[in-house]
Amino acid sequence: MNTSNHITQDDQLLFALQLLPEAEMIAAHDHLLTCEDCRRQVAWIQGDLASYALTAEAQAPPEAARERLMRAIAKEKRMAPKPVAVAAAAGSAPVKTPTRSEKVFSIEDAPVKHKMGVAGWAGWAVAAAAIGAAGLQYQQTQGFQHELAESRAELTQVSAEASKASLVLETLTDSRAKQIALTLPSTTPALPEGHASYLGSKGSLVFVANHLTQLEPGKTYELWLIPSGKDAKPIPAGTFNPDSQGRAMKMLASLPKNVDVAAMGVTVEPDGGSPAPTSPILLLGD
Repeated sequence: MNTSNHITQDDQLLFALQLLPEAEMIAAHDHLLTCEDCRRQVAWIQGDLASYALTAEAQAPPEAARERLMRAIAKEKRMAPKPVAVAAAAGSAPVKTPTRSEKVFSIEDAPVKHKMGVAGWAGWAVAAAAIGAAGLQYQQTQGFQHELAESRAELTQVSAEASKASLVLETLTDSRAKQIALTLPSTTPALPEGHASYLGSKGSLVFVANHLTQLEPGKTYELWLIPSGKDAKPIPAGTFNPDSQGRAMKMLASLPKNVDVAAMGVTVEPDGGSPAPTSPILLLGD
């Protein structure tokens, strides 16, 4: 350290960490009382050390300062204080010369090297604890940010899927949507067909037909229940007429109950229906 001019950069860092030997700490302190430039540099270093608690990256001291510190520690290990007995006045007990750790140094008689005191180790401990805490805080923050990014991505995907599902539902249920049935192109008209469901325990029936042709005036379609058995007579199940698209639906709840139905058929009858089916049977199913 050169206190006649300015404190070196390495010694400024060691002073801020309280790791200079005591003599040099005292000399540096005296120099800082009169040198504004060095005070400013040390203040910046102390500010950087304080900010380590808010950062994840620990900054190592300069290599030259580190080597100097290691040499000082190694030398202190080799220097063991040796008590020296000094003869006192006749008849009095020997007096032990104060050891290095017991001696109180002034500015004038401070030794060149001195064992690192409690304050020095405390400086290292505080800096290490601050850096460790900052690293842990940084890792926790990074983990939280990663989880938050994943949650935002999942939320975006769920929102997109919900929007798509809402659009599909609206397309299917909106009364303004145009419903079109696509079939294999053909030059021949589609054949008539019907679907019936009879619940014997209730005497109820639902019948739906498609592609029926329009009948001449005075004629109507009639549905028949055909019971099983050789001599069983068909039971009329209501008359109906298709709309302009050839579609028809019939719902009944007053048919005979528990009929053992073997088949169903559709015939063309006069308006009002017939007591017995008229040939031919246009639709037949069992």
